[in-house]
Amino acid sequence: MADHDRAGAVVWAGEGRSAATLEAFYAELGADRCGRLAAISLDMGAAYKTATDRHAPQAAQCVDPFHVVKAANEALESTRRWAWNRARAQPARKRTAGRPRADAPPPTRNEARWTKRTRWALLKDPANLTAAQRAVLDELRRSVLGRAYLLKEELRDLHKLPHPRSPRRISTAGSPGRDGAASQPS
Repeated sequence: MADHDRAGAVVWAGEGRSAATLEAFYAELGADRCGRLAAISLDMGAAYKTATDRHAPQAAQCVDPFHVVKAANEALESTRRWAWNRARAQPARKRTAGRPRADAPPPTRNEARWTKRTRWALLKDPANLTAAQRAVLDELRRSVLGRAYLLKEELRDLHKLPHPRSPRRISTAGSPGRDGAASQPS
């Protein structure tokens, strides 16, 4: 268990990944402190939800950002494989024997091979992309794969936003903040 109010500091650890393990944490926490829990982030296992419903029913249950982004990356990888298989199914342009004519269009790249090699550009954190990977993403911009990538990144960005009721709120300059006064962007 980690305390998000203390930068993710580990506050309890137990062996196993079952409802019984979480029940042990709640038992050690005690009914009074369980009753004061306002929000809990859990992975997507049903066992954790069951234990939390029993011991902290008042707490808002959220799926933790790691597992949300992991699921988005898995969906993006599935979309990339779909695009790769679709490109592989396209008939390859046959090259004629001899030297190409002067007015012939330039040779096309192997779309299937190019699509297959987009994997790391799609899965890496945008802050860590190389120039070549940025170029790949730029080229994908108007494709299904590019739109899937943008959805994944927008989902990742949602977890970086502060809670709407938190004192430090993101707003545009000059718009009214929580207290009605104009606020500056954070």
